[in-house]
Amino acid sequence: MCGGSTVIALVFIDSHYYGKTVLAPLNIVLYNVFSSHGPNLYDFSYAYWQRFLPVLFVFMSMCLWLVIFFSQPHKEERFLFPIYPLIALLAAVTLDAIPRVGTSLLGGGTRKVWHFCVGAYLVVFVVLSLSRSAALHRNFSAPIEVFKGLNEHLTVPANLDKQRYQAREVRWMS
Repeated sequence: MCGGSTVIALVFIDSHYYGKTVLAPLNIVLYNVFSSHGPNLYDFSYAYWQRFLPVLFVFMSMCLWLVIFFSQPHKEERFLFPIYPLIALLAAVTLDAIPRVGTSLLGGGTRKVWHFCVGAYLVVFVVLSLSRSAALHRNFSAPIEVFKGLNEHLTVPANLDKQRYQAREVRWMS
């Protein structure tokens, strides 16, 4: 009912201004979809370009960040923290696209083969991530072990940095 009254209003108003009976939305569809020159009048872009444009924007943003910070002489992992979500998003898009791209471009095999490849990649990724965490714990836990041993032999707990101003025992010593 609402659509019908809208169409009647459109026909009435458009017909008044065009000087003949006209339904403008129908003319738009007829010209842009069914005529030979309407769809290509100005230019066209392929659908895959429009679909992957946001992904390309995210990818280029990440590349720009990497170029800026990797060109600096001092590099630390903390400079990557702001782009971790972008890395995760692009990894998810890539893992989602592997079965389709593998089947259509490289041919051969079914999607099950490519899904197995994605699963194998994820297993390798998880193992490498866990080994990195284990290596960080093993190689950088020396200060924790030193202070554990030091704390066992002291009667007053060892205080560092701003803690020494907050502890009552140390305040009377300085």
